[in-house]
Amino acid sequence: MPDINPFNSTDGTQRSYSSPAVVIDKRSRHKLLGKFEEVGMVIVNCSFSAPLNAKIRISRSAVLFDLDTGNCTRMIHALNIPVAPEWKRVKAGSLLSFTLIFAPLPEKCTLFDLVEQTSKGLNALGIRRNELDVYNIVIE
Repeated sequence: MPDINPFNSTDGTQRSYSSPAVVIDKRSRHKLLGKFEEVGMVIVNCSFSAPLNAKIRISRSAVLFDLDTGNCTRMIHALNIPVAPEWKRVKAGSLLSFTLIFAPLPEKCTLFDLVEQTSKGLNALGIRRNELDVYNIVIE
């Protein structure tokens, strides 16, 4: 039976096929991947000013609740804030900034709440939707 392996030549010697090496520096790679990941996602930048020494975290139960349709959009990732059961201590008077990334909201959504479905959860109510789906909120 003839050898039909495309890596072998007709004389039986091994051929070497390799794709060209593409090298992307770390900064460009991060920039490209960041753009890819942001498409369709909802980005919520949060600021928390601790009045007293406090502990803060986010629960995986955090959702964006669409007030138009009643649908919930789940949290995908949290940056600079631990996810339960871990905690982060915040000194009195300190400002903690963190970012929450959510799956896309329904197209028809115009108003939504950020709701952490736990007792004493982080909540931001009545957020008006914008074209970029990037929001800056203060958590009190």
